[in-house]
Amino acid sequence: MTIDEVIAKYQFSYEDERVIIKTDFEKVSIYIGDNKEKYDTKGEQLIRFLNPELLEIYPVGSTDDVIHPTFFLPTHIFKDFLDSLLSQEIIVELKKYYPEYASDFQKVSIENNNEIIQNKDKSGFATSLYGTENATFDQQISAAKQILELNSMIDYKVAIGNIEGEVCLLEKGKRNKTSIPKSKHYNLWKFCEELSREGFDSIASGFKFIDCQ
Repeated sequence: MTIDEVIAKYQFSYEDERVIIKTDFEKVSIYIGDNKEKYDTKGEQLIRFLNPELLEIYPVGSTDDVIHPTFFLPTHIFKDFLDSLLSQEIIVELKKYYPEYASDFQKVSIENNNEIIQNKDKSGFATSLYGTENATFDQQISAAKQILELNSMIDYKVAIGNIEGEVCLLEKGKRNKTSIPKSKHYNLWKFCEELSREGFDSIASGFKFIDCQ
């Protein structure tokens, strides 16, 4: 599905070479311009690094384990989620992501941000992944190990998978993060569940934990 088809299907705003997409948490302005080929609604051979702070709550230890959808929340929401666990409060909008022991926490509500996140700030409101194109499984593992070392993510675990359907917008970075195999950084913005009828579990279900040791 082309970007123009996505805009039409979900009735996103499009003007001045920018598309304003509605996510689960805010609206994000994304510059499309004449470089539409770096955007897609699906991706293959994607790598997601699983945050060790969350691994203590939702551990993964084998390739059969289901990866919790919270691992795919955007950066700023993930931070709010962890902060709320420390303060023993539940963010109502994220209630379905909490572990069972949090049911006794005090509940607080946080309003959605109705303001439009500008293009220059959009990366901070995305989920980060890395993509390897035309790579073998062993090459994907190699790329994951290299990226772990480059970013000093010693305690992070690795999940590899695909994103199918039309649940999100993916933006491919310009520069290679690794050269053998080639890999690039991706930003992911999930479309609002109200529009797509899909939650973060639909993204997480396409990934499997991989032991890189």
